[in-house]
Amino acid sequence: MQKEKGEVSSKYERIDGIKKTSGKSIYVHDLKLPRMLYGKILRSSYAHALIKKIDTSKAKSIKGVVSVITAKDISCNPIGVYGEQPVLKGDRVRCFKDEVAAVAAVTPQLAEEACRSIRVEYEPLQTVFDPFESLQPNSPRLHEHAPNNRVP
Repeated sequence: MQKEKGEVSSKYERIDGIKKTSGKSIYVHDLKLPRMLYGKILRSSYAHALIKKIDTSKAKSIKGVVSVITAKDISCNPIGVYGEQPVLKGDRVRCFKDEVAAVAAVTPQLAEEACRSIRVEYEPLQTVFDPFESLQPNSPRLHEHAPNNRVP
């Protein structure tokens, strides 16, 4: 019995296969445009903490850094369920690697340097890594409006 075209096991020639396997394909990351900037996100090193202070002054003073922003710089920051999934976190992080600040610079290296120079003062909060333990009444709450960490 002959297989019909389109079946999972059917063979077909990819028109982009040779370029991709030879390294000749051009991807967005390969593009270099005039006045192009590079972005970098500073992420939290805590799974659960209050953000007491963010000092971006050193990052902003680096030559070649065009912009450094935090949650205070974004007027439409609260998005997601209950507005607690902001683009940049301003008062509290609820997940390891939460986004805290963003940098735009003329080179990727300068963006990285600027991120490293941002100082964030955290107040670590109790964490729970077991989902069943997080449902216990005495477990620390991740969201103030969610009793026993159950989001309706």
